[in-house]
Amino acid sequence: TLTATNVSAAAGNVGLTATAAGNIAVGVIAANSTAGTATLLAAGSITDGDAATDLTAKAATLTATSGTIDIDTSVDTLTAKAAGNIDIGNTKALGLSAESTNGKLNASAAGNMTIGQATIPGVVTLSTTSAGNLYVSSVTNGVLSSQSQVDLRGIAGQVYLINNGRILAPSAVLRDGQAINVGEPVTTSTGLTDAINQVNNATFLPDLGVPYQITVAANVSLSAPLAITRPVDLRGVPAGSALAGQISGSGLTLSSGASGSRISDLTFSNFSGTALRLNSVKNAQIHGNTFLNSGVGLLVTGASDGTTVRNNLFRSISTGISLNDATSLTVGGTQAGQPNRIENAATVGVYAVGETQFSQVV
Repeated sequence: TLTATNVSAAAGNVGLTATAAGNIAVGVIAANSTAGTATLLAAGSITDGDAATDLTAKAATLTATSGTIDIDTSVDTLTAKAAGNIDIGNTKALGLSAESTNGKLNASAAGNMTIGQATIPGVVTLSTTSAGNLYVSSVTNGVLSSQSQVDLRGIAGQVYLINNGRILAPSAVLRDGQAINVGEPVTTSTGLTDAINQVNNATFLPDLGVPYQITVAANVSLSAPLAITRPVDLRGVPAGSALAGQISGSGLTLSSGASGSRISDLTFSNFSGTALRLNSVKNAQIHGNTFLNSGVGLLVTGASDGTTVRNNLFRSISTGISLNDATSLTVGGTQAGQPNRIENAATVGVYAVGETQFSQVV
């Protein structure tokens, strides 16, 4: 066992090993902060001392073969592997990979946190300060995995799934009603397709009914129809970012599995068929969009309980809104910001056919 270990290598690296079930109790360990590495291997546990920062380096690798890890660090990247719990507090942005055999993960960073791979049987709790974001993952197809739950309520900034990163948690992913962003803001057709595919293939639903969020940050030209089968918050930022159609069928279709979605602040233009289609989608919000130069702006079919269509503009279009056996749908409203506006509809503004029981056009 190494106790109150103080090691300094201002121009290089640090390597410490404690064998035979020994522990490493860290005093102050410092490697070169711009290029140095610190490697600590304990047959038992790695524990912190009284210093505010126990370990400083460019990168660190910590292994506690039969014990736990509890340490305060100032590193850019950290790889931690333990039999039990892993507790990390980092004084700046952190790139983290972690693995535990039977414990929990509790990690914090003063800035952004980026997960490579993290496989944890217990609860995962992550937090950031200084408006730090969480990015999952720094490697393609990386996973933040818990066999219990992942608690992201302490993330001060946004949560982004990048590089097809995934969060796996059978119990819950806690975020206090804030969105889980799929990818960074979309600027290309390929980027939008990839983000939608990632949502459709996701293995969990964010908590409290908040869907995944996809942000369209530029005008995107669609070369093929897109289908959404899971709840999503698809929005234009800045408002009015366009999805332009180069196809004859429906541009974007939401199926019943996408109930609870929100489509907002987008411009749908130049679809010779239907720009946006909802098939038995409940509790959705189609708000603040613009539909231009298309065959049908919005087509709604099937049971639509709780779905609202409000504050949209339909201009220079053949049919603005088409209801086909659409029940329990609300189009418009009497309060400010709720009515839709239809201008220069060549055929009809609102068309309804079939069973439309309990649907309202206000």
